[in-house]
Parts: sequence; structure tokens; C-alpha cells
Amino acid sequence: MKNEKNAFTLIELLAIIVILAIIAVITVPIILNIIENSRKGAAIDSAYGFRDSIQQYYLSKSVENTANQLPTDVYDVNTGLPSDFEVSGTKPSDGWVKLEKGQVVDYSLKFGDYVVSLDTTTNTPISTKNGELKLVESPESWFTFNENTKTITGFSETWQNLNDSTKYDIVIPNKINNIDVENIGSAAFSNSEIKSLVIGNGVKTVGFAAFAGTYISELTLPDSVISIGGGIGTQICISCSNLEKLVIGNGLQTIPGGAFQNLQKLKELTIGNSVTSIGDGAFQGTSIETLIIPDTVTTIGGGAFMSTTTNSALSTITIGSSVTTIGGQAFADNTTNNNKLTVYNKSNLTLTGTNYFNNRTNIEFK
Repeated sequence: MKNEKNAFTLIELLAIIVILAIIAVITVPIILNIIENSRKGAAIDSAYGFRDSIQQYYLSKSVENTANQLPTDVYDVNTGLPSDFEVSGTKPSDGWVKLEKGQVVDYSLKFGDYVVSLDTTTNTPISTKNGELKLVESPESWFTFNENTKTITGFSETWQNLNDSTKYDIVIPNKINNIDVENIGSAAFSNSEIKSLVIGNGVKTVGFAAFAGTYISELTLPDSVISIGGGIGTQICISCSNLEKLVIGNGLQTIPGGAFQNLQKLKELTIGNSVTSIGDGAFQGTSIETLIIPDTVTTIGGGAFMSTTTNSALSTITIGSSVTTIGGQAFADNTTNNNKLTVYNKSNLTLTGTNYFNNRTNIEFK
């Protein structure tokens, strides 16, 4: 009898390797995701432990102090807490906590590569790898607030009487007197000389001239904002002479006519994917260099991005696929610069031979 040897053929070996590779492709991402979620969860557990340690510490102090004497302020985790405070668990390497009468109402804490911040609108901690610490909200006492309409109407006497440069860097709180902040009223911060502004994720409307005459260089309208302007006008940032960057989130559907006109330093513009209409002269007289019209936009008003006699920076335009209407002189150039303009047209409109680009002779359509 012949001795038979059981061995894999080359084809069988290749088949096994392919099967193992497929299993690895499927399982490795799952395993890595499990590890990542575990680390995120551990960071959140550490944040809970740190929060509970602080509250237990002050609970023990409440025997000898009335509630009104317990701290209400924002504290740095490394330098602001009492020397006899001890953490039960992992101590954050950086961050801050906000206390109200000894109770933690907000925080942003760093544990290793993870930052855990409290979403005060849902009261839920969010863990982000390599994230940045959340900005500290400005004190509620800095603002005048209409509780019935949930509207910030301006700055309080407390803010006005402050002799501290930090008052010009504003982070709008999500709540005032435990009531959601949903609106910023007309002329609320006008001529206040504020230098930076962060709008809370619960704000829904921004009134006419809300930021007029301020010195802010960047403005982001979060996804929660669904309406701007109103009343006697549409512009929310009249004479914002330092504004260079504007981000419109994914909540606003209509950018009203004239909303951001004559902001001569405005160079960077991001338009959210919820916008469907851009009004007449909305960005007329700005210095935007690269313009991307999202695929959600259907209408661009007359003179919407027209260059005035003092500026002409527009060099690239991408027109989204859903645009069906463009008003006259939407991208006209009223200067003598005759800068080259490259236009990427994703829509079905014919752009050549129209008055959309009046006075522009150096145009390349792609």
C-alpha cells in the first residue's frame, strides 16, 4: 500500500488566507470600536466620580455652612478647588467645574486623551478623543433676560460696571435662571465692544442689529439658529468692521436680503446645508475669496455677492446642483480690478451670456 500524505494544495492555502483576511476586515473594526467605546465610557465614569467627590465634599461642609455660603462660581480643577479636597477615583489633568451652592451644574474635564464635557441642554456627558475643553459660559448675571420670551435683551449693569477685559469675550449660557436661552433680541449687544462671541446651541433666533458695532472677528450661527433679523431690518452685524469669518450652521433655511452686506473684511464664508434661499444683496460688498453654494440652495438673489467699488476678492465660485434661479448681477464686479474668476457650475443653468457676472471679463467656466 502507498503511504498517502494529507497536505493543503496551494489553492487551498490561498483560500484559507482569503477567508482569514475577510474575517480580519470584519472583526478588527468591531474590536477597535469596542475598545474605543470602553475608553470613552471609562472617561465618563471618571467624570461622574470627580463630580460626585466634589458634591460629597461640599455636602460635608454644609453642616457648618448655610447653602448660601457654599461656592457658586467656576473653578479650575488644578488651582481652584480647596487644598483638603480629595478625589475618589481618577483626577482630571485639566479642566473646570461650575458650582452653584456646592452642586456641580457644568464641567469640562480632561482624562488622558479624552475630554468629557456636560451638554447642559440634555444634562448628558459627552466624551471626545483628543477634544478641546468646552469654553466657560459667561456668568448669567452679565445679561438682561426676558423669562417669558426666553430672550437675552442686553447686558446688565453688573457687566457694564465690570473693570475687567474678560467681559469682552462672551460665551452665551444655555440657561439663565434655569430657563433655556432661545433668542437674542434686537440690538442686544450693539456697540458693546465685545471681541469674541460664542452662541449657545439652544439659540433659535437672532434679532436685527444684535451684534452691530461690535469688534468680533468670527461669528458662528449654530445649527439651532433658524431665523435671523426681523422687525425693522435683516442685518444682525451692521458695522462689524473686524468680522473676517462667518459660519452659518445647518438650521437656517433663508439668508435674508442684505443680511451681511458691506462687511468689507469678511473673507471666509461657510453656508450650511439647510439653506435654500440667499436674498438680494445678502453678501454684497464683502471680501469673500472662495464661495461654495451648497446643493440645497435653489435661489440666489440679485446682487447677492456683488463686489462694490471698494473690494473685489472673489476668485472661485462653486454653484450647487439645485440652483434654479439667479438674480441679476448676483456675482457682478463694480471695481476696475478685473480679477480672474473660476466658476464651477453643478446646476443645469446656462451661465454664459447672462448678467449674473456683469463687468467680469476674465472668467473661466468649468
